[in-house]
Amino acid sequence: MARARSPFLSLSASGSIGKTVTAAPWRGVKTLREYSKPANPRTTLQVATRGTFADAVSAWRTYFTNATTRSGWSTAVSVARKRSSGYNFALSAMTKITSSDPDASFCSAIAAGAALNATFTLLNADDGAAGDETGDFVIFAGPKPTSLSRAGTASLIAGAVTSPTLGVADAVVYVQLHKDNVPRSGIQPLTLIAAPVGDYVFVGVTNPAVAGSYFEDGTYGGYPKYKHATKDLYLYADGSLGFWVINDMGAYPSNCLLGGGDPSLAGPSGAYTSSGTYSGTGDVSVP
Repeated sequence: MARARSPFLSLSASGSIGKTVTAAPWRGVKTLREYSKPANPRTTLQVATRGTFADAVSAWRTYFTNATTRSGWSTAVSVARKRSSGYNFALSAMTKITSSDPDASFCSAIAAGAALNATFTLLNADDGAAGDETGDFVIFAGPKPTSLSRAGTASLIAGAVTSPTLGVADAVVYVQLHKDNVPRSGIQPLTLIAAPVGDYVFVGVTNPAVAGSYFEDGTYGGYPKYKHATKDLYLYADGSLGFWVINDMGAYPSNCLLGGGDPSLAGPSGAYTSSGTYSGTGDVSVP
């Protein structure tokens, strides 16, 4: 290998000329050497690794495009003190998992839930479909990106992971999702939101669960009707029966809870008993 003081009549040089000679630094010394074609053995492992990386790049460009979520990966790589970009940190996480599980699920969006919690929306890396990876995901949360601790675990339901309660209303928390010791999201700040208080609340043991807050939602049969905060369930008066009812507005009595009293009375407060497929009992009251 020849050392060069002023290669090609210049102060420095790099690269190849005509596939004849290559200029390159070697241990801080400028050198000239005969051109040699870079090796590309294309082993089975090498081809598979390149394919996995290409798939991760495609997923990032096609499915994981939310700007805020991408910014979270930049925060995560900064916290990890790695000399890398958020983009490369995300691709590294993807390739670790997708090499053995191509349709593993990664976070496409993070939002504050309505109950002082966080909702992570996930997509499958291979096709962008709603996340359906089985098993528990681990939620981390904390007051600063550098102060995250384990907040709980949850599985994917309808493409989303919902955290437990993370604090008080209006508090800012940073959250991140992991699974199999690999981050599935970056680190993102959220302002916690408290669930609104309904006009009435049902507390009790039922199947399916109808517990929760009910908000006024028009009328039925001349009486006020109330809708569950998150479900297609209603609290309403059925004048023909003489009862307040909780059900999905389906035909009585296949699936409902019955409350006592005359619908003409002031409201639906009181004890409720089961009828049809809704088992259990409970009470409706003003919050």
